[in-house]
Amino acid sequence: MYSLTVPWYAPTLDDVRSVGSAPPLGLVETGRTWNELDAGGFQVDVSYEGIPDGEDTEQETIEFDSDFKEEPLPAHPAWATIKEKYRGSVDSTGAVKFDEFLEKAYKGALGGAQAGNKVKNPLFGSKSYLEFSAIFRRTRIVEQLPGDLLSSIGSIQNNLPGGLPTPEGRNWLVMPPKVSKRGNVWQIRDEWKLSPKGGWPPEVYNLIQF
Repeated sequence: MYSLTVPWYAPTLDDVRSVGSAPPLGLVETGRTWNELDAGGFQVDVSYEGIPDGEDTEQETIEFDSDFKEEPLPAHPAWATIKEKYRGSVDSTGAVKFDEFLEKAYKGALGGAQAGNKVKNPLFGSKSYLEFSAIFRRTRIVEQLPGDLLSSIGSIQNNLPGGLPTPEGRNWLVMPPKVSKRGNVWQIRDEWKLSPKGGWPPEVYNLIQF
C-alpha cells in the first residue's frame, strides 16, 4: 500500500483543482489541499493512494494486541471462593469490601502481620483484579470486496488465522470488519476478541443475527 503527497504550484485559485499530471505509479488521487503563498499563487498538495501498477494487490499484515485490563473482583470466576475465604462482601452500592483482619482459623498459608489472635487480610482494600485480554487484527488489501465479508460476524472460533496460540479455556469472538477505500484497492481490517476464562457463551452470541 502506497500513500504519496505531491506538491504543485498553481498561479491562480481557478487552477488549484486542475493542476498536476497523471497520478504517479498508477495510484489514485484521494484528495488535495492548498495554501496561498506570500509571493503569489498557491501551493497545492495532491494525495495519492493505492497499489502501484504491476505489484501484487493481495497483501496482508497481522497484529496481536494483548494487555491486562482491570475488572471488578465480583466478575472473577472464583469470586464465590474468594469471598468466603477472605471474608469479602458487596454492599448496596456495589462496593467491594474485605475485613481488615482474618481469624487465625482462616490464616492457612497467609502468614503476614498479626493483631492478637488475628492475621492481616491480604485482600483488605482490594476492589479489582487484572484480567488478560487480547485483540487479534488482520489487515488485508484486496482489489474486490469478498462476498462473504459479513458472514462470520458474531461467530465464536477456537483458533486464529496463522496459527497464533489461544490461551487454554478461551476462544475468540469475530468482530465486525472495518473497511475503507484506499485509492485503487480496498483495505479490510478483521478483528477477533479474546474471551474471558470459560469462553464466550454461545447461548448469547449465537443469537446475533445479520
